[in-house]
Amino acid sequence: MYVGDVRSIYNSAWLGSVAALSSSLVLWPFGFYLLRGKISEDRELGVGPFLVSSPISNFHYLLSKMISNFLTLTVMAGVLEFAFIVMQYIRREEMQLVLSDYLLPYVWIVLPSLSVLAALTILFDIIPFMKGVIGNIVFFSMWTAISALSFSGVGKIDIFGSQLIFIEILNGVKQTFPMVNATNMNFGYQTAQSLLIFDWIGITWTKDHIIERLFWLLIAAFLFLISVLIFQRALFCL
Repeated sequence: MYVGDVRSIYNSAWLGSVAALSSSLVLWPFGFYLLRGKISEDRELGVGPFLVSSPISNFHYLLSKMISNFLTLTVMAGVLEFAFIVMQYIRREEMQLVLSDYLLPYVWIVLPSLSVLAALTILFDIIPFMKGVIGNIVFFSMWTAISALSFSGVGKIDIFGSQLIFIEILNGVKQTFPMVNATNMNFGYQTAQSLLIFDWIGITWTKDHIIERLFWLLIAAFLFLISVLIFQRALFCL
């Protein structure tokens, strides 16, 4: 990742933010298609009659599914975070490991994003016409649109944290290279010789940043409550 013709050295702050953005963005389609059918699987395995007669409420049943999906996603993101830590030592541009520079973006960027995704895996598995190909197309179109809005900075659609990261990086670039007019964030292979290199100190977490990320947890809760309201366990026996 680089901004204009500038990137940071591969320190913990830079790689931690790139890891968070990668986890938040890339895991959406993979995680969704991997986990979206867990409730349908219960129905196919004949769990329906047991669920209907069980004292467990719709809320607790769906909550267990959402938590299971969320934990699976967080483990996948955690593996990716570890891979970036290994990358820091492989690249050897900065050998000092600062765990907080990996953990804070993981907690405040990745987890809220994945909570919304976990809620969507439940919602799309409950709405009848969203279970098949139509649901796959709708989700992929939605992910593409949200990604475009998030990177373009339109409104407050920044579920992946791309604008938060970009603005913080841009502030570091302007302080180090005032002459550089960086207006976009790019991905791709660039040699160190072709870019300006600086030492980025990382995201300065403020109250506004935290509130903005907590907002997505509320969105996840809202989507989950919609799932609870429309879920009909009696359909499991059909």
